[in-house]
Amino acid sequence: MPHPLSNKPIRGSMDELYRQSYGRIIAALVSRFGVENFELAEDSAQEALAKAAIRWPVSGVPDEPASWLIVAARNHAIDVLRRNSRWNGDLTAAELDRRLDPVAAAESVFEAELSDDELKMMFYCCDPALAPAARVILTLDVVCGFQADAIARPFFLQKDAVYQRIRRAKEMLRKSLAPFALPRPVELPGRLNSVLDAIYLMFNEGYSCRNESSFFQVELTDEAIRLAGLLCRHSISNQPHVYALHALMLLQSSRLGARMNEDEVLIPLSRQDRKTWDRDRIASGLAALERASSGTVASQYHVFAGIAACHAVAESYERTDWDRIIALYNGLTEVKEGFV
Repeated sequence: MPHPLSNKPIRGSMDELYRQSYGRIIAALVSRFGVENFELAEDSAQEALAKAAIRWPVSGVPDEPASWLIVAARNHAIDVLRRNSRWNGDLTAAELDRRLDPVAAAESVFEAELSDDELKMMFYCCDPALAPAARVILTLDVVCGFQADAIARPFFLQKDAVYQRIRRAKEMLRKSLAPFALPRPVELPGRLNSVLDAIYLMFNEGYSCRNESSFFQVELTDEAIRLAGLLCRHSISNQPHVYALHALMLLQSSRLGARMNEDEVLIPLSRQDRKTWDRDRIASGLAALERASSGTVASQYHVFAGIAACHAVAESYERTDWDRIIALYNGLTEVKEGFV
């Protein structure tokens, strides 16, 4: 099926393309060439996107832009590896060809392959050995393709400080020999919870920032929702508390457009125009919350999503089920800890 971007005019879509594709390209290349070639993967992703920015306004967006970009990035990486190998003499030409030919021959990239690689990158960036803020910053940089200045603003950092944190995080992961792979079942709980922590922190940065453009707010919250949706769709991570987090963010973000007036002053929930709430997101959030109820253990995400659902379905502020909300808050002390 053609990529949605293939039906859009190229003008105005390159930023969206960059955000959606950058992390997927890097993930695909790191999966093939290894974490020791992380910087090469980043350089190759930028090279492929630069080529697209030059060619596509003339030739049009291809039917499978993700495949085009990844093949272009792979070819660039192969050229660099072959050039470096000839220069350094560390591999014979035959050995290098044996390693690279299956990649060079790739003509198409399957969605399942991209999803697996992107999940691997999320788990890699959210290694529990990193501090929570470092996980979010690294995820925004590598998985989401956010520029340093965009990452710096919500964290009240200078761009140079962002670059330093990213470098330190990558160096720590390199030294720890962190695997670029989906976690084994015994490793899943700790790593999955770290991923969820990072996604929720990312969402909250977008949801709570007041002095940033509404575009950046929406970009940050939507990216968190997209990543949670990816976790929901994969068999290794489609667990009840993942659905609960997805539900929580969908329900909360449904009110994003009603939270500020034209002067960017926050509007209290009691005075928000509920007609402007995104009903499609509310429906999706309620469906995700229903999926979250299949487990036997409740997380804090379940509780917060339940509270958000009470607000989302209420006809008015006065008719909100406050008794239910109080009961949910009181139940926070009884839920399983460690998911938030």
